Parts: sequence; structure tokens; C-alpha cells
Amino acid sequence: MAAGDASAFGRKGVAYRVTFPILDADGDLVTGATGLDSEVSKDGGTFADATNEATEIATSSGMYYLDLTSTEMNADTVVVIVKTSSSGAKTTALVIYPLKDGDIVANATQWGGTAVTGMPMPTYTQPSGFLAATFPGTVASPTNITAGTITTVGTVTNGVTVTTNNDKAGYSLATAPPTAATIADAVWDESIGDHLAAGSTGAALNAAGSAGDPWTTTLPGSYTGAQAGKILAEIFVDTGTTLQAELDGIQADTEDIQTRLPAALVSGRMDSSIGAMAANVLTASALATDAVTEVAGGVWNALTASYVVNGSFGERVLRSTNTQSEVAVTGSGHVASVLHSSEANSITVGAFANDSITGSALAASAASEIATAVYTGQMTESYRAAGVAPTLAQSLFELLAHMGDASISGTTKSLKKLDGTTAKTFTLDSSTAPTSITEAT
Repeated sequence: MAAGDASAFGRKGVAYRVTFPILDADGDLVTGATGLDSEVSKDGGTFADATNEATEIATSSGMYYLDLTSTEMNADTVVVIVKTSSSGAKTTALVIYPLKDGDIVANATQWGGTAVTGMPMPTYTQPSGFLAATFPGTVASPTNITAGTITTVGTVTNGVTVTTNNDKAGYSLATAPPTAATIADAVWDESIGDHLAAGSTGAALNAAGSAGDPWTTTLPGSYTGAQAGKILAEIFVDTGTTLQAELDGIQADTEDIQTRLPAALVSGRMDSSIGAMAANVLTASALATDAVTEVAGGVWNALTASYVVNGSFGERVLRSTNTQSEVAVTGSGHVASVLHSSEANSITVGAFANDSITGSALAASAASEIATAVYTGQMTESYRAAGVAPTLAQSLFELLAHMGDASISGTTKSLKKLDGTTAKTFTLDSSTAPTSITEAT
């Protein structure tokens, strides 16, 4: 069923599309009607669910259409009601009186562009060359023709068949059908009709056909002196080599290639060993991450191998970036001398043992710098999941959302992120006078 089923009048027993609005109490169109329920009554019968459901015409138009099946339209009176659960919307009622044969009244004022003065009747003009004689005034029935001399060749109105001009008075055959040979000659003439210029291959083949010897006749152009049967061989020859020699050469080249290729593919790939590579062939994108890690590990091991004794770092020497002086490290892994303050990142995670930096060792200026970093450092926005303990940043962002950008719709309170999207939702116990709130997401 499609839009093409819609028409000004519904017809009995024919699928029909009816279009209608859904209105509210003020007579306004209702868009996005929900819970649609379409029911049909035929000839005063009990309403039943329609096969199809009402559909809104896009987009948010308030106009809807319903496709009724041919079974639902098979009645003299079809009543449709369309209900909706949308607030304020009214039930839409439709009454259809399907037309049936004899119900449609037509008043023609013109026929074929000419004013109608009476019922126009078609005229018959006998096709030129169809029958030499005109049809007789009347033919009562096929039995008017005696069966003795008639064989069936072609059927004419009322079952009359004729094969000769004498089979029935008033009938005659204009011309006898062409023979198969005549048809074949006509096809040949048509196919080469535009290719018979003097000196052309078409002309030569035409002459050869007339002589009854198409395969040994000399052809024009580059084929002078050659037989038509040798054309294929000459296509494959470019230096006078025979066709067999050309084929033998192709076979030898193919077999030579096969000996140079692997006997089988590996996971759909051709595996081979690379003996040499041109400059810049191995790019960064071609080098896998694990290969980079392996290279870096090898470099590190080569640099530190001479500083490892008995598998420990006890004798490793640290170098200052400024003076290049060696700083001894004890067997316990402790630095034996003072670290250079000018060296960046001297204190890193893992560089000191647990509790090695005490409160008294931390200068007030260092503590102040740390506190300032905590207070003024910009946090990354984050929100906890429902029922999960928060981080410090998550707690602060959730409190900020509660006090700042939030919205309430019905019984749902939505906290907003910094960009205005929803961060978390809470459920109120009432949309008008809430007394409690519960975390939802």
C-alpha cells in the first residue's frame, strides 16, 4: 500500500489511504501524537483494530494518514476512529462511503477534444496490405466455411482461417509469406549494407561468398596474399616468429617465474627474505611498537651493562648535567652525596625509599609550593557513577553542579556539566512538593 492508493473517493473492496488531522480541544493540530490506536467498523459492526496504524506526515505536522486494506474497505459504510494518549488530544472520527460499480456518475462534455453531441462510436480502418479484399458485411459463424479445403495458417476474427484466395468468398491473401532463404538473404544484406566500400574487407568477403570460397580469397589491405584462415596466427606474430614458438616462449617464462616464488602462502601472504633495503624504506609507521621497545631496551642495556655488579646497581655512577662529576651510589641504593639542585627532575617516583623525606626535611617554602599547586592546579572534570565513592575532584565537581547549573523536569533533577550536558540525575519523590531526593545515575 502506498500514497498512490489515496484518491478523492474510496472504492468498495479496494485499498484506500485516508488523510486527516488530530486536534486538541482548542482546535489546534497535535504533533507527535502518542499511543495511537486506529479502529474500523464496517456497516455498523463492532469496532476492531485496524490492520495498519495512523502515521504522522513528517515532520511534526499534526496531519496523519491511515492505510485501509481492501478487506476493511469492503463495505457500504466504513467508520474509523483514531484515539491517542497525548494530553488534550481528541479522538478523530472518519466516515467513508466507498463507491461501487454504478455509483460513479460521469457527465462527459468532450470526447477526444471534441464536444460530445451523442455517444461517439469508434470507426475501423482496414490496415493497408492486410487483406486485399474487404471483410464481408456479416459472418454468422465459422461454420459458414466448409472444412474440406482449409488448413490453419493464421487466425482471423470469428475463427475464420485462410490459406489461399479461394478458401472463402470475400477474403484474399495480399502476399505469400517469404521463404527462409529470402529472410536469410535479407539479414545478410542488412548486416553488411554499410560496409561494402570498394577495397574493404566487407566487400571482399561479400565477393568471396558469391564465389563460394570465403576462406581462400585474397583479402585487402595488410592481409593481401594471406588466407582468411591465417588471420588468427598473424595476430600473435610480431617478428615473423611462428605461433607455436610464441606459445613456447610464454610457457618457458611462466615456469621460470614459478621457480622464483614460494610454494605456498603463509596466512594469505607471500613470505620472503629481504637481503637489502633502499634508503628510507623502513618508516616510523612501518616499525611496530614492540620493535621500538626492543631497540630502546637494547640501547639501555648496552649503556648500563658496565655499571652492574652482581646483578645490582650498587656501583652505578650518576652524572651531573652541569659538571659531569660522578656521584657515588652505595650498595643500598642511597645517594652518597648531595644531589645537584640544578638538575631537572632530580626527585621522581621511586628515587627515594619510603618515608625517607620527613616533615622536618621538607622546607616551608617547598610545602607552600606544594599547597599552592594543589589549590590553584586546574582539575580534570569527572563525575562518579551512582553508588560509587568519589575522588576529591569528583566530589568538588558534583557539589559545584548541585549549587550551579541544574534543571528539574517532573520528578527528575539533572545536574549539568561545564559544557551544559547532563552529568548526573536524581529522582524527587514529588514533582510539586518534594521532600526527598534519590540518586538515579
